[in-house]
Amino acid sequence: MTLKKLFIFSIVVLSIVACILLGLSQLGRVLGKSWFPIETDAAQYADPNFGMGNLGGVPVRIPLWFAEHVEYEGDPGFMGKREGPIPKRTMDSPLTSFDFNVRFPDMAGRTSPALWWDYEKYANLYWDGWYDSISPWMFVGVETGSRYYGIAGLERVLKYRLTFNPDLDPKREREYQKLPEDRWGLVAYATRFFDPESGNAYHWIASNTELYVNRSRDGRLNTYIACTNHYRKNVLRLTCTQSFSLEPRMKAEAHVSYPRYFLPYWKEIQRLTGDLIWSFRLDEAATTPSTGDPSSPAR
Repeated sequence: MTLKKLFIFSIVVLSIVACILLGLSQLGRVLGKSWFPIETDAAQYADPNFGMGNLGGVPVRIPLWFAEHVEYEGDPGFMGKREGPIPKRTMDSPLTSFDFNVRFPDMAGRTSPALWWDYEKYANLYWDGWYDSISPWMFVGVETGSRYYGIAGLERVLKYRLTFNPDLDPKREREYQKLPEDRWGLVAYATRFFDPESGNAYHWIASNTELYVNRSRDGRLNTYIACTNHYRKNVLRLTCTQSFSLEPRMKAEAHVSYPRYFLPYWKEIQRLTGDLIWSFRLDEAATTPSTGDPSSPAR
């Protein structure tokens, strides 16, 4: 076989393999089977079943199904190019971020084919119940180290969102107003349209983001939630992202995204997520009290 024929043969074989893999991927969605679970680079860990590092001052061992897209201090970041081999990670390796998907309220990870299918079916257009379904799966992102801006970071985010600049927004479409009543123990803010001629508000905007916050009795911001309120035929697709600090247990911050339907359960979501992340600590005997549950709201 000539070199040219060998090259053509290799291209044909690779194309066939690619088509087969693509077909299996699509067939998996139709049949409800996950053929290709998310990839995790376990080679950098001493124990291939766990991610490890220092999470905001606490040594942690994270089960790989909860250790997705892990980054450490000094990593090149997204689309960056690493110089040299990936370092071997230890409990002293400072983390900057990781994320995972977890099911509410049992906080199960994607640890089996059945759980993978339960996760994937909510994005499967071929599933009969897709349109009217509400996915119980939440996406959790954790930031620490150089990506964590301290316990007052959320206060600065809220201040930025509530600060109105008429020069940048002459139609005043992003001017937040506090709603007259709290919702589920949360202070609520929404934007209003203003009539450009009279300057008066004429209706609540229905295509923007609403903000919900909770403070402790001493005034500290415990919880910051941003919820989409865009017009959609299927309101079940609206989402919320809830952010909160993990201090004093860990110098880190969690961001949890979930269907807006679950907003009334924000306290439970915060407590369960905080406790799950705390369970990754190496010292199982630690008894620091939970701060994931904002048990002392100001309102």
